[in-house]
Amino acid sequence: MIKLFNNNAKIIKMNPLNKNNLDVNKGIKDTLDKLLKRAEYELSDDFHYKDINECFSNDGKGLNCKALAFTISQDSDKFAGHMLEVSMLHKSMQRELTRPLAYGTKKDILDFLKNKESFKSIKKDIDEMNKEILEN
Repeated sequence: MIKLFNNNAKIIKMNPLNKNNLDVNKGIKDTLDKLLKRAEYELSDDFHYKDINECFSNDGKGLNCKALAFTISQDSDKFAGHMLEVSMLHKSMQRELTRPLAYGTKKDILDFLKNKESFKSIKKDIDEMNKEILEN
């Protein structure tokens, strides 16, 4: 990054960890935005639909996984029940962790995805999964 002070250039080095965290947070946020846009049109409380998936490929070192995937699936017993889950694939591609994030009607899922506090909750779950995937 270069900052200009009175026509004098000053080079500031960014901490690689912060840059990677920014990349990971941006990737997660972008993936959730894509999921929200798809969910607004594809989710149905009245009819059967195919699972909605959006993935984020982790190229940086911010997470200890190869990819993250967010999935919205329909309850097999009732059309109005939807489950939002996050899945983390280990870099070896031998292990996958899945954690539920929200359950409810179409309105409940959309409200959860639109809520800014939800991102903090999702990020906390991902950080916990990130630690757990290293332990085993």
